Amino acid sequence: MNTIFDDCKQCDTADEKVNYLAGIVVNRLSTPRNDFYLKPHYTSSEACKYLQISKKTLDNLCSTDEIARGKAKGRRYFLRTDLEEYVRRNRQRSKYKPILKHYELY
Repeated sequence: MNTIFDDCKQCDTADEKVNYLAGIVVNRLSTPRNDFYLKPHYTSSEACKYLQISKKTLDNLCSTDEIARGKAKGRRYFLRTDLEEYVRRNRQRSKYKPILKHYELY
């Protein structure tokens, strides 16, 4: 019978088992699961949220080809890599500094 402690090399005492379980919990909590900023692609409204801009500003950026986008079934889609590239090119804007710092996109 497999147990959660099969991978634990030092789980002989109750304290060692508690420490092992605590390590698993901390690791899972610190690993982003459904983090919005890690999605592979975004809709227009999600891209606005990601970039912290209005829909009109996004429309303007698309019309001047400052942001790459795709279109399927009449909807625009934005790849996260394209949004990250836009953020890198405009990193002097203070509103993008937390995103750059948190996800190490320098």
